Parts: sequence; structure tokens; C-alpha cells
Amino acid sequence: MAAIRRSPIWPDPRVKPPFGAAQINWGHPLARGLIACWLFNEGGGDPIDLSQLPRRATITDRTNMKWSAGAGESGLRQLANTGTTRGVTLSPTLSLLTSSTFSVETRIVPTSVGDSYGALLTYGTSRGMWFRGALLQNSWFVGTDHLNTTAITAGTLHTYLATIASGTNLSWYLDGKADGTATITDVNYDFEAIGNDTSSETFDGLVVFTRVWNTLLSPAAALWLHAEPYAFLQPVIRRRWFVPAAAGAPTGGVVTPRSLGLLGVGA
Repeated sequence: MAAIRRSPIWPDPRVKPPFGAAQINWGHPLARGLIACWLFNEGGGDPIDLSQLPRRATITDRTNMKWSAGAGESGLRQLANTGTTRGVTLSPTLSLLTSSTFSVETRIVPTSVGDSYGALLTYGTSRGMWFRGALLQNSWFVGTDHLNTTAITAGTLHTYLATIASGTNLSWYLDGKADGTATITDVNYDFEAIGNDTSSETFDGLVVFTRVWNTLLSPAAALWLHAEPYAFLQPVIRRRWFVPAAAGAPTGGVVTPRSLGLLGVGA
């Protein structure tokens, strides 16, 4: 495996989340196949999906779900059980075919060992990725648990990656290392909630980000993502431009590289 490369954008991408406006570097190898990228570090408002087809993520229960800091990074934290109210509602939902190959990654700081289940990215009736607080393990729940192997310590930062091949073959990665396999069967994948679904199963802890690819990430990619979780993000580059108005007076503004392309100006 090739040596892990350090990102030229952030001084230490292992622990430094992006500050200020950020965008995805679609030329980066880790961005290939990325279809959802919710960063929970904005500090206010609703979470932003940075992918090319952004899905709105709305904080449904603003009383119990708040922006918070922890373990060197910020994220969304559940302050109390939200009952049957979703923590974060995804609209439109993220729908994948039953036979789809995809990967789901989340970075979390679980803070409780007493909860039975905590929703991380869920769909349907209590299906999807959950944290089993009583076991300190992650589960892909479809009628029954499909757990990763290693239990973690509450209050510590961890990255979980689940890759699913052809809709059935599940592989777990914990902090970049392979950590269990399972076979699952489901009728659909229609992700709709983060933090809590409608079954009163609230995740107790901090969610730093949730990301989804429509490809099967390799073991090398899993390790790279854990070592450099923000490697494929870059600052939004802003440039000044002036367009002469009809009367000859210049008109000024600030644009991003995407806007420059629309104006016919090389980035």
C-alpha cells in the first residue's frame, strides 16, 4: 500500500476539521463516488451537505440537539432523548437500490454506555447504522444486529466505516482497520434520519460527520480516511472580479471557482 500522503490544505488533517467555507476537491481519490457529505462543524444553522447533489439536513428537534465541541472537533450532540422526533431529517431521502454497493462512514464520540440503540444513519423501521451503547459497538440493524467486532471506550473519538457489496456483504472498519463482516438482507435502503429516528432511540454523544459513497471503499481507503478525514476538502477560493456596467462604471463582487466557470473565466 502506498504511503499515506499529507494534505497540502490543512496543517494537520488528522485532527483539524476545516474552518470557514469549504468545498470538496472532486479530483481527490477519496472523493470518487461521494454522494453525501454532512459536516457537523458549522456551529449553527442546519448541517450542510457538500456533495454535488446536496440533500437538505434539517435539525428537527432544536431543543435537544445542539452544536457542541468535543475531542478536538465540533459536532451535533443530543442533550436528551427526543422521543419519536427525528434528530436530523434528510430531505430528500438518500435512496439506494437493494442490490447497491455503497459505503457509509461516521465519526462519533459516544458518551453513554446505558443506551440500547443510538441512531446514526437510519431508514425504515429502525434499520441502518446504530451505536449499541450497552455493548459499545456499532451495528447495522436489519431485523437483528450485525455488529463490528471491537468494543470501544465511551467518551473517545472513533471513525466507523461500513461497506456493503451488492446490498448484502457487510464489512466493518473501526479507525481504519478491518473489524468484522456479516451478511445482511433488506428490501431497500432509503436513509432519512441522523441522531434519532422515530423509535425513541437517540444517539447519546457527538456526531462529527456522516458521509456516503456509491462505491465499495477499499481497506487502503478506510485507513486513509481515518488518518486524514478532511483530506478531500479544500477552502473556498474567492476572487474579485469587475464587469463594466452599461454606463462604463465597474461592478464588483466575490465569486467562487464554480462561479468563475459560469462567467467564462478560467479558475
